[in-house]
Amino acid sequence: MKTYSFYIITHITGIVACSLLGAFLGTRHLWFSVTGCALLLLVLAILLYRIQMRQTKMLQRIVECVRSQSLSERITAPFESRTIVHLAQELSVLLQDQKEKMQKEEARFRYYEQLLQEVDTALIVANAQGIVEWCNCSATRLFGRSVRLPECICQALAEGQEVMHYEHEGRPMDLALSQNRMLVQGRECRIISLKNLHGTLNRTEMEA
Repeated sequence: MKTYSFYIITHITGIVACSLLGAFLGTRHLWFSVTGCALLLLVLAILLYRIQMRQTKMLQRIVECVRSQSLSERITAPFESRTIVHLAQELSVLLQDQKEKMQKEEARFRYYEQLLQEVDTALIVANAQGIVEWCNCSATRLFGRSVRLPECICQALAEGQEVMHYEHEGRPMDLALSQNRMLVQGRECRIISLKNLHGTLNRTEMEA
């Protein structure tokens, strides 16, 4: 496989040579030969364009790999150029490193999510409009699955209550209510926690 520099130099040399030859033949009024030079120039220009498109397709492939998260795909150079081959190898290593980093982040996310699912404190994550984006199992058991924050929680937060009185399956409960606001990727996020005070007192009494 010839190098990229070889292709570029030969095609540019051919284009320059054909241009000079066509100009010389034009001064001699050899129009048939001038037409042949023009056609050859067109062919060389098309071939040079196709060479550049092979380079462009490699870049498009890299972008597509990143966009579709196909980070395990290996990038190969279209020409045997030391610089381009080295660049393709570096990009392959970079994509592989990015894949491993994403896998570690996903594993860490699943680990912490599992921990949050196991705690007995009800946790709800909602946006500024009160749309529920995530909740753990304890919150689902208490309030079920809802698109929006339950009205009782919204009212308790609006009134600044620290303890919310709530009835679940005919059983009255006192829930310690707290809310934290934070910015995540430029948008406001509300983290609401509700802890059953009776359950905490019962466990404390049993441990004592």
